[in-house]
Amino acid sequence: MQLNYLSSLLLFLSLLGINLVRGQGLILDDYEEQEEPVPTEKPYTSINLDIVYNIEDREAPATPTDPISFDQNEVVMLNYTLVNNEDCDISIVGVSGEILSYPSGESVTKISFGEMENLYAKPNETLQFRQKIVINLEPGMYYLFPMIHVTNETAAAIVKENPDLAEIEDIDATPKNVVVNSTILNIEEPLMSIFNPQFLSIQLIILVIAGGLSYFYLNKNGKLNTEKNNFKNTGKRDPMEWLPEQYKK
Repeated sequence: MQLNYLSSLLLFLSLLGINLVRGQGLILDDYEEQEEPVPTEKPYTSINLDIVYNIEDREAPATPTDPISFDQNEVVMLNYTLVNNEDCDISIVGVSGEILSYPSGESVTKISFGEMENLYAKPNETLQFRQKIVINLEPGMYYLFPMIHVTNETAAAIVKENPDLAEIEDIDATPKNVVVNSTILNIEEPLMSIFNPQFLSIQLIILVIAGGLSYFYLNKNGKLNTEKNNFKNTGKRDPMEWLPEQYKK
C-alpha cells in the first residue's frame, strides 16, 4: 500500500516537473519571439564630385587661411564649376550654406536655400552655376561654408517608375548635402557717413570750437585796434601849438 502511494507520488512530481519545464520553455519562446531585431546602420555613402568656386570681383586668396574683405550688406556672387565623376546622372536641386564665427567655429547664421532648376549632368560632364549671398554680418572674421544639394537622377527615376523595387533594393533618391571648401571672410568697419549722428556731433563740436576761437580772436583784435586808435588820438599834437598866441587862429 505504502509502495503504491510512494510510486504515485513520485509519478505526480515527475509529471509536474515536466510541465514546469515545458511552461518555462513556452515563456522563453514567447520572449524570444517578442524581441525586436537590432537595427543595422546603413553604410556611409559618399558622392564623387569635383566642385570649385570663385567669388566674383575678388581675387582668389594666396592661401586658404588668407581672408577676403567685404563691406557690410555687400552682395556676394559665388561662381561654381562642378564635374560629375559618378557613373550616374545627377541634378543640382539647390544651394545653401552656413556662416561660422572665426576661429571658434560657432554657428552664426544659415544661408537660405536657393532652388535650382534644370541643372543636370551626365557622367564626366561639367556644370556651371551661381549663388547670390547678402553679407549681413557685424564687422569681424567668419568662415563661409557653401553647400550644394545633389540628387542621383538615376535612383530618382527608379523610385518614380518602380517604388517597390526601389524599396527592395534600398535605393536612396533623397538629395545629398555636399559641403564645399570654406572661405574666410573679413567684414570691414563701415565708413562713417556725413549724415551719421556720431559724425554730425563731431562736426558740431568742431564748429563750436572754431566759432569760439574766432570770437576770441576777433574780440581781442578789436580791443587792440581800439586801444591803438585811442593812443594815436591822445598822442596827436596840434601843428599850430608852437606858434605864438597872436599868430594862432
